[in-house]
Amino acid sequence: MNTNGKRQPTPETPIDPEEHDWKAAPGAVAPTCTTEGNGTVVCSYNSEHTQTASVIPALGHDSGEWHTTLAAACAATGTRQLRCTRDQFVLDTQTIDALGHDSGEWHTTLAAACAATGTRQLRCTRDQFVLDTQTIDALGHDYQNWTETTAPTCTAAGVETGTCTHDATHKETRAVAIDPTAHDYEWIATTAATSIAEGVETEICSHDPAHTRNTRPIPKLVFTATSVAELGTWLAAQPENTAETAYTVRLNVNDLSSPTNIRTTLNDNAGKYVNIDCSSSTVTTIPSNLFLGTASPYGTATLTGIIIPDSVTSIGGGAFGGCISLTSVTIPNSITSIGGGAFYQCSSLASVTFRKAGIDIRYSFPGLNNPASGGYLDTAYKAGGAGTYTRASNGTWTKQP
Repeated sequence: MNTNGKRQPTPETPIDPEEHDWKAAPGAVAPTCTTEGNGTVVCSYNSEHTQTASVIPALGHDSGEWHTTLAAACAATGTRQLRCTRDQFVLDTQTIDALGHDSGEWHTTLAAACAATGTRQLRCTRDQFVLDTQTIDALGHDYQNWTETTAPTCTAAGVETGTCTHDATHKETRAVAIDPTAHDYEWIATTAATSIAEGVETEICSHDPAHTRNTRPIPKLVFTATSVAELGTWLAAQPENTAETAYTVRLNVNDLSSPTNIRTTLNDNAGKYVNIDCSSSTVTTIPSNLFLGTASPYGTATLTGIIIPDSVTSIGGGAFGGCISLTSVTIPNSITSIGGGAFYQCSSLASVTFRKAGIDIRYSFPGLNNPASGGYLDTAYKAGGAGTYTRASNGTWTKQP
């Protein structure tokens, strides 16, 4: 107790000289919980206090804590005992109540599928006893990731395929609308080419032949002859045509001065116009008077075109004389000279192309000039060099830009 702020001394309990705590002294027979001892005893408070006793009273049992001897389970009771702390004598036995089940979380025992139900169980957390079982509804399909597996066309719907997110082996399809622009065009010959007329190819849709778009020409059929005689045999079997529908013949020969005269061959097939392509020939000279000839009839009316090969170095005088249907000619780089009157009386010739300048021209184009205007082709070429020259209706030759 504090008085006036000063600490007061704590009063002491008076000593009781009769208050001993007797214990068996060394050498004495110690008592137990249930049996007496004998001999000298000593006070536990003061070892100088001793006493000789013929009997030391039994200690009696000292109860401690309860000990579980059989644990209780969810559905079974347990037991516990109260024992003496000195000799473990069982002082009391009690029953421990059963714990009862402790429900935890649901556990899936069979997963649900797209078209099949599953199951789940509610189990005790202690002994896994199944407290409840429930059915899990079927998942149903969930189709995603739609991919075009058949493209639509202009006449047919396409197909998309979806994959189930629950099971990739489950597929579903759905239609894709017709695409009116999804044509598959192919070039198809709609008009066959012949020897006298080009054919026609048309882009036709493979899905519907009524769907068409562009057209393009098919070149006329080209006959290849390896001799003038073969050319004559082929021409004899062809019908007559016009200059506009002239046949095209590829003439592959090494010498144009063959025994069979080409002028005679063409004149024997009068009414059959022909373009002659000698680009694959290896001739080096176009002989003089090749088409003009030296006897009547002079020239040929049915030669409409000629391709001179690059192997030719000279064109003889009068070579194409009298070819009144010849409309154009190209003089290749290999030509060094053109003989006089080489294109004499080629009255339809309106375009001449020279691949190079400096070719020796000796009045090679008489009858195609305009003396009054000074419009000679020979004169124009010598002044203008390589290029294309065209003849106006008044006979004047002019180099094109």
